[in-house]
Amino acid sequence: MSGRAGGAAEPDLGEAPLFVIADDEPWARRRLRDLLLARLPDARFAEAGDGRRALEEIRRGRPLAAFLDVRMPPPDGLEVARLLRAEGRDTPLVFTTAYGDFALPAFDVLALGYLLKPVDDERLLAVLHRLADVAGPGRDAGPRLVVRRTGGERVSLPLARLCYFEAREKFVLAVARDARYVLDLTLRELEERYGAELLRVHRRTLVLRSRLERLLLDGDGRARVVLRGVETPLPVSRRHLAEVRSAFADEAGAPLPP
Repeated sequence: MSGRAGGAAEPDLGEAPLFVIADDEPWARRRLRDLLLARLPDARFAEAGDGRRALEEIRRGRPLAAFLDVRMPPPDGLEVARLLRAEGRDTPLVFTTAYGDFALPAFDVLALGYLLKPVDDERLLAVLHRLADVAGPGRDAGPRLVVRRTGGERVSLPLARLCYFEAREKFVLAVARDARYVLDLTLRELEERYGAELLRVHRRTLVLRSRLERLLLDGDGRARVVLRGVETPLPVSRRHLAEVRSAFADEAGAPLPP
């Protein structure tokens, strides 16, 4: 369940997280550093004014994440990302840019996201929560799943990084906060292997119990479940509603009102 007050609780990124901030404009580095410190007072920083220095800092310091300006002295942010991925480094990357047309190239190099400058605090907070999901303390613990990316590449991911599973006509879709994968298991097989971590909310949908945030009950008897990290609530079937209500009651320590 969410413990946030109004969605504003701080993300759990461990003690003294290290960030690389690469931007050729000192004011931009300073603003991002100040925003991060306001959220994470014990954060540490390595700064760079060009792509070459950014690569050095990332290779040497192994930061929790790197914020890369798209347009900076070479190599630019996108090229830095491509070089890191070619080296097999999976450092979470966030692009900062004054232009809004870099979203697709950002995701081509598996970036966590991008922020328009001047960086907005609320958008930064959303990125930090996403970062906590993929790199925060204990996020790599527990069972792992082998999934396929769009191009067919197989990767191993911690189950805890995913949000829910949805059965399609010929495959199961595994949905994370910022990515979707194909899974070579059925929903039944998932339940058999990871039943303690999963909850069926619909004949076609399994969700991570750790993602449960809120149960929405409409006046006409329909129900939907809100998951942390998922923008759109998911439908709950009448057949599975009692079990879903029980899951929320167990978490809260008291039954939900009828």
